[in-house]
Amino acid sequence: MDSSSLCSTCKQRKEGCKCSHEYNREKQKIETTCFVETHDFNSGISQPCNGSTKVIFEDLTNNHNKTMIQALSIEAPCIPILIIETKDGRPPIERTLEFLLGINIEVENVKRVSVRCQGNPTGTCSVIFFIQKTFCICCPIDSISHRC
Repeated sequence: MDSSSLCSTCKQRKEGCKCSHEYNREKQKIETTCFVETHDFNSGISQPCNGSTKVIFEDLTNNHNKTMIQALSIEAPCIPILIIETKDGRPPIERTLEFLLGINIEVENVKRVSVRCQGNPTGTCSVIFFIQKTFCICCPIDSISHRC
């Protein structure tokens, strides 16, 4: 069995992250090692103000995460709306971005970050982003470090 299929997530604690032992398909106990990683992402978008939505960031992993999102609207004729979806299935978090007034928001278990622009159908909205995702991964001890 591929060791990457045995990797799981864990909750980050003050002293690092720890996981309970994993079990493979044969119900055998597998020793795991865990590590915390942080990914940073900078981006900018420009899109029409016609109500369309553009995905900025998407997490397709099963890893538990805490994600800080900074967003700033840098063009005035439209109203950009930041949309944050989480992995728990709750309704999306929506925040209106005011021109040149940035927002900072930290959310647990982010699945997707998008922007919807509305208001002036002939205009364009522009938003710049900084996203920082911190997560914990546990891997079988015999796997290559940080590669699961």
